[in-house]
Amino acid sequence: MTGRGALVAARYGAARAIVHEVVQATRVISGPSLTDRIDAVVVHPVWGWVTLAAVLAVVFLSIFTLAEYPMGWIDGGVAWLADTVRSALPPGDLRDLLTDGVIAGVGGIVIFLPQILILFFFIGLLEQTGYMARAAFLMDRWMGRVGLDGKSFIPLLGSYACAIPGIMATRTIESHRDRLVTILVAPLMTCSARLPGVPVAHRRDRAR
Repeated sequence: MTGRGALVAARYGAARAIVHEVVQATRVISGPSLTDRIDAVVVHPVWGWVTLAAVLAVVFLSIFTLAEYPMGWIDGGVAWLADTVRSALPPGDLRDLLTDGVIAGVGGIVIFLPQILILFFFIGLLEQTGYMARAAFLMDRWMGRVGLDGKSFIPLLGSYACAIPGIMATRTIESHRDRLVTILVAPLMTCSARLPGVPVAHRRDRAR
């Protein structure tokens, strides 16, 4: 067992010892609770990964497919506004500044807002339902193999929409080393403002 694996095992052992010391059963439970039955599936060695894969598939399908519709509307609105200003003003530096600078610059940022909002919606939903903690628990052993904490899973997931909020989300990681490593890895994710955004920019150029 590597040093990182021994540290994870020791952490779980200490947690179990604390639970046995402070938790007392006040009544006899006839059967497993609803939370226990859900945990039996979402943190299962097999079905837990199937559930995680299904959740991630829905999230990324929404980000990169469902978000294309509002992104197309924003792209068309920015192009229409630029064409309107271009036809209303005479050729010159002012027109170029407004159309190619202000409108195109702001539009190039706003166009990715649907993806960021959809991702934040799912992250908030998963956190409120408690599944994000289960996902972090499920990913802890695998993230530990690359020197990261299970909580690094959430910031890295958020970095697929935008690396900046992903880096901001690392504040929940207690270890300074794990937090720093996650911050350095987050910009390497395929942020939607880079690779997936190239076809949108090409469509805007063809529209002109």
